[in-house]
Amino acid sequence: MPYNSSMTTPLSAMEQLDSYVRLFTDAGFWAPYVREVCGRHGLGCAAIRTGVPGTCPVFIVDETWVVKFFGRLFDGAKSAAAEREAGRLAGLDGAIRTAKLAAWGELGTGVTCPGEWPWPYLIFEYVRGVSIGEVMDRLTREDRLQAARDLGETVRRLHALPLEGSPVFPNDHGAYLRFLQGQRAGLAGRLREWGSLPKRLIDQVEDFMPPLEALVDRSRPPHLIHADLTRDHLLGRFENGRWASLALIDFGDARTGSLLYELAALHLDLFNAEKPLLAAFLDTYGLDAEARAGLPRKALATALLHQFDVFQPLRAELANAGSLEELAEQLWRV
Repeated sequence: MPYNSSMTTPLSAMEQLDSYVRLFTDAGFWAPYVREVCGRHGLGCAAIRTGVPGTCPVFIVDETWVVKFFGRLFDGAKSAAAEREAGRLAGLDGAIRTAKLAAWGELGTGVTCPGEWPWPYLIFEYVRGVSIGEVMDRLTREDRLQAARDLGETVRRLHALPLEGSPVFPNDHGAYLRFLQGQRAGLAGRLREWGSLPKRLIDQVEDFMPPLEALVDRSRPPHLIHADLTRDHLLGRFENGRWASLALIDFGDARTGSLLYELAALHLDLFNAEKPLLAAFLDTYGLDAEARAGLPRKALATALLHQFDVFQPLRAELANAGSLEELAEQLWRV
C-alpha cells in the first residue's frame, strides 16, 4: 500500500509534548496509521485498541498483532533501533521468552515527507497475557520463586546472544563504560532531584562509589541487556490457578552492558527487593561464586548509576538504612 502523504499533517502535532501526552493513546487518532502499516505487511486490521500506556503509541490489532510507533520525543530513533535489533537477536534463540518481531518500517522519510519525522514502527506478535505487576498480589510465594527462576533462564539466554557484527550493540565494554561515566557525572545532584534516597545517604555517595572499572568485568564478554526489567515488562497468565511467565517485552532501553546493571530494576522493582527471589534468579542464571564476590557493593553502586530512579518503589524501606554500606548488605547479600 503506498504511503498516504495526507496523513502527515496531524502527526505534526505529536512534536509537542502536550499534544503527545493527549494523543499517544488515542486509538481513533492512530487508526489510519495502524491500518496503513498493517496493509503494507499484508496483515488484517479489523479491530484496534490501545495497548497498556507507556512511552510510545502502542496498539493491539485483532488480538493478534502489536503495532508500536516511535516519535521524535523520548529519543524515539534510538529506542526503535534498539528494540528492532534486540528483536532480531532474540530471534536467534527460540527459547528466549519475548514477543516475536514480525515486521518493521517507517511511515515516511525525509524524501516522501519533507521536514516530517519518519515515524519508525515495529510490529510484534501479540502475547495474550498481563503484566506481573497487575496481579502480583495474587501470586503465591512459589509462583514468585518460579517466576524468578524462569527469568534467570531467560536472562541467561539473552545475555549469551552473540553481539559480533551487531550494528546497534557494540561487542565490547567501551560503550557501556562510557555510559557509566556519563551517569557518574553529577550523580549526587541527580539523586537529590529524584528524591527517593534520604539526604544522609546521598551525602555518602562520593565516598561509597568504587572506581567504574570495578563495575565492568572485562574478563567476561559484554551482554545484550534489557536494562529495564520492571514488573511492567514481564507478561504472563494464570494457568490452573498458577502463574506462568510468557514473555519479556519492551526492549527500547536495551544496550550492551552487564548483569549488574540488569539487576537494579529486576531486584528493586520486579522482585520488590525480596532476597529469596534474587537468590533463585542468580542460581538459575548460573552466577558463580567468583562473580558473586562483592556483589552487594557493586550492585548498589550500579543501581545508583541507573538511567531511571530504581529506588522509588522502596522509599519506606530506605528510611531506616543508616549507611550505603548497610543498605548494600540489606538489599543484595544473598
